[in-house]
Amino acid sequence: MTLLTALNDAQRLLSLTVTSAIVADGQETQILLLALAKNEAEEVLDRDEYAWPLLKRTQSFTASLASLQASGTAANYHRAIEETFWNASQDRKIAGPLNDQEWALANGDAVTSSIQQYAMFRYDGLHIFPAPTVADTITYDYIIDTPVLATDGTTYKETFTSDTDVFVLGDRILRLGVVWRYKQSKGRDYAEDQRNYEFALAALYRKQKGAGRILSIAPYDSDDPPVPLIPDTGYGA
Repeated sequence: MTLLTALNDAQRLLSLTVTSAIVADGQETQILLLALAKNEAEEVLDRDEYAWPLLKRTQSFTASLASLQASGTAANYHRAIEETFWNASQDRKIAGPLNDQEWALANGDAVTSSIQQYAMFRYDGLHIFPAPTVADTITYDYIIDTPVLATDGTTYKETFTSDTDVFVLGDRILRLGVVWRYKQSKGRDYAEDQRNYEFALAALYRKQKGAGRILSIAPYDSDDPPVPLIPDTGYGA
């Protein structure tokens, strides 16, 4: 499934002429559809409520003995996932990434060394406070800025440049995203289409991240195995 197949399906749903090409077509409608597909691929990365497993990576680096961590930001970094910063060498959590106010409060403290460390991304990269005094290994999870996969199946890209490109989150999300955005751009009623898109997005995320689990490593006394606890789904009986 590719950009072309997704947008061909969108053309059918929108009662538009189905074309054999999108990127190289050059017609006004196909140019618009491509632009909307690019918007979808970009904007889905900014949804903080979705830490997409398919778009998640782990950055691991050796700490610089300074506030700015020269190797702390991956080349394909888009945004950090909160509460994933970890000092692997010391086996302890690093708070962050902090917001501007939190960072100001942390730096206002005269402490130059502390058990607690903080992380924040600034204009020049990732900072750790207090500045590390030991070259510990630090890790954190982040969302990549390359949600498009080339036809070779291995090359990730920031946006669509070919009809054979693939959206990492799949044709359905791309198709639904383009349909409601197209109707919005034309001044048509798009509320129901946007709702369908949001439902599909949430359902896909639930499938990707899996269900929550309760793990117990405590011993039990009887010979019978423990009864597994079923996570609360939030729905009534």
